[in-house]
Amino acid sequence: MMNLKWNGIKPALVILGLLSVNLAFSASRDLYVSSSGTNSVKRFDGVTGAYLGDFVASGSGGLVDPQGIAFGPDGNLYVASVAVQGSVSSIKKYSGLNGAYMGEFNTGYSFKYAADISWHNGILYAAEFSGFVSPTNGIHRFDATGNHLGLFADTAGGGSDGHMFASDGFFYAVANFPTTAVVKKYNATTGAFISDSANLGGLLLDLREGSNVNFFVNSYSPGAIYQLNRTTGASLGVFATVAPDTQGQIIGLDGSLLIGSYSGNAILRYNEVTGAFLGTFANSGGLLRPNNFTLGPEAVPEPATLTIAGLSLLSLLRKKRSNK
Repeated sequence: MMNLKWNGIKPALVILGLLSVNLAFSASRDLYVSSSGTNSVKRFDGVTGAYLGDFVASGSGGLVDPQGIAFGPDGNLYVASVAVQGSVSSIKKYSGLNGAYMGEFNTGYSFKYAADISWHNGILYAAEFSGFVSPTNGIHRFDATGNHLGLFADTAGGGSDGHMFASDGFFYAVANFPTTAVVKKYNATTGAFISDSANLGGLLLDLREGSNVNFFVNSYSPGAIYQLNRTTGASLGVFATVAPDTQGQIIGLDGSLLIGSYSGNAILRYNEVTGAFLGTFANSGGLLRPNNFTLGPEAVPEPATLTIAGLSLLSLLRKKRSNK
């Protein structure tokens, strides 16, 4: 076996040095839920659904009626907060380690109603949902520091919420008008509008791509998940029913579909292929009007931990040199 050395330091010594560091990891792969009725973000075991406590305390940093929620590439949690009684609708940043408030994220654009948010290639995409008349309705972009990069996908006056980059290479976003509710298709690079899906009516919220590459969208009331043909945009009917209303959907760690029952104050489980109801996943801890939810990212070392590890390696190198 080859006797590897790094500048005279055996790899085994470096490994021992790294193991001696008390590694602190960021948020686990649990389920983090915007509990809009308690102005908090609640945390549930990603496998069992057991309540693990409030990750973001009620009202932390001025959080009001939390909406979209997503972990960023830095491992921290970003939450859309609604403007109520004079407060400002914005995207707030919280520590991915302990949920501590870290400040307002977005600059250069003031939301009237910040809704669903997502990250893609280091850019945050945020939906503006402020009724049916605002010329800024659509999906806005922000760089990693929170600077506004402009309106990316214009929903032409229709209040927007769920959005995504799909596997077919296009970008999609819901658009709600006074009499129509559709999923719009855009060029994923320029944001140029391409086409509309069938009119589903109601109030469309969250959007995702299924394992069968069709699209699934929450219709808030009367609480239905509609399925759309990705290629044609044609409606394939109701996939699952969540009475009386619904917000949020995600694929759980076990491959089942998790859907929010907004007025039922619960996260429910469904078969991702057939839409069959599988039972309640989470409904404890004072969960009230769940809005959006996300799984925690894969655990990665915190920046401080990496610094300690680097200092540990540097110390080993210095000791080796001093012994020459």
